[in-house]
Amino acid sequence: MSQAILKTEHLNVAADRPILKNVTIAFRSAAITAVIGPSGSGKTTLLRAFNRLNEDHLSTSGRVLFQGINIYDPRVDCFRLRMKIGMLPSQPIIFPISLKANLMLAPRVNMKVSRQNLAMDIEQSLRQVCLWDKLQHQLTNKQFKLSTKDQQLFCLARALLLHPQILLLDEPTALLDPAATLQFEKILLKLRSHLTIIIVTHNLQQAARIADDTAFLQHGKLIEFAQTRELFTRPQQAATDQYLTKKLILK
Repeated sequence: MSQAILKTEHLNVAADRPILKNVTIAFRSAAITAVIGPSGSGKTTLLRAFNRLNEDHLSTSGRVLFQGINIYDPRVDCFRLRMKIGMLPSQPIIFPISLKANLMLAPRVNMKVSRQNLAMDIEQSLRQVCLWDKLQHQLTNKQFKLSTKDQQLFCLARALLLHPQILLLDEPTALLDPAATLQFEKILLKLRSHLTIIIVTHNLQQAARIADDTAFLQHGKLIEFAQTRELFTRPQQAATDQYLTKKLILK
């Protein structure tokens, strides 16, 4: 079993009320972990805590350790942290500039990469998400039109250009049809060989298909965390069993 690359210790996040309560969890390197639970259970807040996106409006206590370093240490550079721990939301966002300019923006600013090396990285990242053949001849075109699936894959390629070690995905296939969802999942399974992926999903079938481990949150608390097959077939907590049963029956 691979070692933990990211872990929390007694993590609490609150606004005017507690959102996450005493969450302690460790994520394996080069594995996919699904975070499941009802709406309002703190899943997205947990994800955002891993690269300090909650700071402006929420209070945080406890520790989040990335490769043994507490990311909430004031000496940690948030911009460098977010290069190592990238995030992809459910709604794809592409800036109103050319596709190539979209891809080049963050690497040129944050990594000072030469144009030649960046051109190679762009091709590689687009190949990783199966978009190179489709987009290679329209990268400089500002008048592009992409399907929702291709928009999300493009945003994934843009995130991969920063060479993250961890990729945080917040309902990345929520807007995709079943066929596009399966294609997206296939790409994630390939990326798992060199990336740690943490995915928030309401789709239990998706968690069962791709996740090595699954965490179940409810009311801001980590109720259960185990290998996916174990959690889905032999949950140890009654709350987990009730949630899984209800979701699968309604499905």
